[in-house]
Amino acid sequence: MRKSIIYFPFIILLLFAQSQKISVAVLDFEALMIQDDEAKALTNRIRTELVKTGIYQVVERGQMDEILKEQGFQLSGCTSEACVVEAGQLLGVEKMLAGSVSKVGDVYSVELRLIDVGSGKIEKSDSYDMQGNIGQLLTSGMKNALEILIGIAQPQNQIKSLSVTEKPLKPQNTTPISLTIGTLTDIDGNEYKTVKIGNQWWMAENLKVTHYRNGDAIPNVTDTTEWSNLTTGAYCNYNNDDNNTVTYGSLYNWYTVNDSRNIAPEGWHAPSDKEWKELEMYLGMGESDANSIEVRGTYEEGGNLKSTSGWYNSGNGTDDFGFSALPGGSCRNGTFYYMGRSAYFWSSTEGSSSTAWHRGLPDFDSFVWRSTTDKRGGLSVRLVRD
Repeated sequence: MRKSIIYFPFIILLLFAQSQKISVAVLDFEALMIQDDEAKALTNRIRTELVKTGIYQVVERGQMDEILKEQGFQLSGCTSEACVVEAGQLLGVEKMLAGSVSKVGDVYSVELRLIDVGSGKIEKSDSYDMQGNIGQLLTSGMKNALEILIGIAQPQNQIKSLSVTEKPLKPQNTTPISLTIGTLTDIDGNEYKTVKIGNQWWMAENLKVTHYRNGDAIPNVTDTTEWSNLTTGAYCNYNNDDNNTVTYGSLYNWYTVNDSRNIAPEGWHAPSDKEWKELEMYLGMGESDANSIEVRGTYEEGGNLKSTSGWYNSGNGTDDFGFSALPGGSCRNGTFYYMGRSAYFWSSTEGSSSTAWHRGLPDFDSFVWRSTTDKRGGLSVRLVRD
């Protein structure tokens, strides 16, 4: 799991000097019958709630990853107490929080374990069950689960059912926005709505082109094994059903986005990670948030991007700027996921030899997700004007 244990006293000094708070790091929760992105969002919410207690000093996710990466420590699959303790030793913290989130029917179950790094033993463990949807678990349930674990709240004797009214109200934009709109036509003759947001012109629909700019066909790959092994451009339609392109467009691997033959018409291109950040900051996201990863921003930005219809679980947005993000789902390892629930968009920016940066919008909240993902995945594409 690791090369050697090297402690970082200077990092610990910066984090915890002159603090009486208990140092803790939180591992990403294991996802059982829920999306990995959802599990990460729930983990981030626990980190936030830990900070709010005033009891704990929480290691930031990015800093935790950096320290463990330097030590050659692989977090993937780290679920045993011994592995969690080893990670805590490397991070120099007193406590580690680990757990899982599972779903059966409409009941979510959160299992939390607070592990003492010094003794290597589980100090506290508890479970919390909630009947409702993933958004309610994020906004209310995770706080309740944590408070029960650390003793702020009393354990519940029965499943808690949350009503929609318990979800915090999202700020609403009361100032009418005048939209500047246009159109774009691809090489296949498909016409798309476009919209000007700040200084950028964006497509307001998902791309569904089947040819590169020079006329070469983009391969339509429907075989699961073939799709999973591609290192060249290809597209598919959700569930391999052409009818899904009418609303949601097509799904492309990153190699298509990066192909020198160009997926975009003349004068347009796939947006870089930097151009996505420009859009997000125009919507109100702070620069620090824009440069961070995973769950970012406030309730505003994602909701402003999402269309006003078509999302499950009351996940529609306000679409204040006309971007009209649609939940086209994704194709991963040749399997289709989450149409109607999630929108995923490529950027043209590489993360590594096998990954590239992308954006994600879930049905259960209004943040904007930013991370790298496998280039072989099939995601939606929005173009931006040169």
